[in-house]
Amino acid sequence: MLDLTITEFRLLEFLMRRAGRACSRAAIIDGVWGLEQDVKGNTVDAFIRLLRAKIDGGHRPALIQTVRGYGYILRDES
Repeated sequence: MLDLTITEFRLLEFLMRRAGRACSRAAIIDGVWGLEQDVKGNTVDAFIRLLRAKIDGGHRPALIQTVRGYGYILRDES
């Protein structure tokens, strides 16, 4: 069982719905926090780091991968 905060859960859900597709930091902010919130890209990076620590569990390559200069992608295992 994963012990996720509500924000971590929403972030994971957002990435899972787009598995295999790169998501920009701006799209993640909009999808997880909404446009009304003043959330910066480094907040996304921090939550990704927390989420990776909980779900990757030593998977290599990591399930959540960085798309340098753009955002993140959840590997599609299918």
